[in-house]
Amino acid sequence: MKLLRTLIPAALMLAAPLAAQTHPGADLKVGVTWQDVEFEVRAPADPFLGVVLIGLDPVLICCLPDMPPLLAGSVVLGWGGGSEGAFVLNLPRATFPTGVKCYLQGVAVTDAVLSSELVGLRLEVGETG
Repeated sequence: MKLLRTLIPAALMLAAPLAAQTHPGADLKVGVTWQDVEFEVRAPADPFLGVVLIGLDPVLICCLPDMPPLLAGSVVLGWGGGSEGAFVLNLPRATFPTGVKCYLQGVAVTDAVLSSELVGLRLEVGETG
């Protein structure tokens, strides 16, 4: 797990010099069922590296030039290759404590680094959809 925590920031930093320009074109959609939470990062380019970030604070910070602002104090929920314009991540609903508000950000890394707007999420007991 420590290796993954090191690889994602490194991948984002290495992608910054490759980025010709930054576009706010990635999109994050969140779906909730009684059993799991689905995150879908959509990007206009194929293939891409999709990353879902989560944090307790909606603060965005600029890390490097030519990179979009990223969620401060965030951790990586998941990452992987996106194809056909989407990267989908499913996690058990029990991963998220009930009643705690968190903020999510989807990031797509291609020849340009794309980030989505923040999505707020608070799960309540018995809530779905």
